[in-house]
Amino acid sequence: MKMPTMAEVVAEEATLQFTKFDNQTALAIGNQLVALAQERHAAVTIDITRCRQQLFHAALPGTAIDNDEWLKRKINVVYQFGVSSFINSLK
Repeated sequence: MKMPTMAEVVAEEATLQFTKFDNQTALAIGNQLVALAQERHAAVTIDITRCRQQLFHAALPGTAIDNDEWLKRKINVVYQFGVSSFINSLK
C-alpha cells in the first residue's frame, strides 16, 4: 500500500467534512463501524470524541486497555496540534 503524500491527506481532510455532526451522528457512525468490525471479526477499539466529550466508545473482543490508552494519545495529538495524528506524522 502506497503511503499518501501530505498534500493528499490534507486535501482529503478538507473534503471529508460533515455538514452536521451531533451525538446522534456519532452513535450512527459508531454503530456502523462496530457492525463492520464484527463482520470482519476485527479486534478494534472505536472512540468518537468531539470537544473532549466522548460520544461513542466500543472495545470489541480481543482488545485490551492498551488500545484505549493508544486512542487517548491519538486524541491528545489532535487537541495539541489541531490536525489528525496521521497528518502530524507526515510533517
